[in-house]
Amino acid sequence: MNKLTLSNITKIFTDNDNQSVIFKNINATFNQGTSYAITGISGSGKSTLLSLLAGLDQPTSGSVLYNDVPVTTIIKQNPRAFFHQTIGIIFQMPFLLKELTVLENVIIKGLVAGQTLEACKEHGLALLKSVNLVDKAYAMPAQLSGGEQQRASIARALFSKPQFLLADEPTAHLDTQNRAMILDVLHHYLKHENLGLVISTHDPFIAEHMQVHREIRQSTLHEVRSSQ
Repeated sequence: MNKLTLSNITKIFTDNDNQSVIFKNINATFNQGTSYAITGISGSGKSTLLSLLAGLDQPTSGSVLYNDVPVTTIIKQNPRAFFHQTIGIIFQMPFLLKELTVLENVIIKGLVAGQTLEACKEHGLALLKSVNLVDKAYAMPAQLSGGEQQRASIARALFSKPQFLLADEPTAHLDTQNRAMILDVLHHYLKHENLGLVISTHDPFIAEHMQVHREIRQSTLHEVRSSQ
């Protein structure tokens, strides 16, 4: 079972002479095939935690490990494999490339990896159908609402069938119906693709539907509930 591990993580932000301790000696493991909710007040470090797990940010001390190997080492050796196949990321903002169609945004990882256009389009359209966006496949991002853009970014993150999906407030801009639909899609991948799912959220509904609920309080990570 693949796993991401935070090993004795401390994270401190320094601004001039001021220091903010975000995390202090955190230890936690995230297993593939399990869903996790990360909650906490605004500014508690939810986004920072996901960035650390994704290898996009570095701890002040301690290590982020993938199967007991430092993520920094893996990224240096094969960044494409790590960011395309091991980790999928959904940011708070969709960050769609405005020059590409919605479908092109979804399939770009596959094209870069050398997959055929036909195979990429087939998989991309299936993903867009799963997030109720297939009718917008050839639209430009500017023609989509904020919620539609977020759904497109979710399809893009799932395209490479990553082992772990790290999602930063993925349903924040969605209405109740679309929120439930996205949860169904993510749980499908959790069950059928053995996805490891880590979601930061303010939404109690989302937290309740994850198998493990962890909360950031006072620079540490507390386990609120686990049904593993």
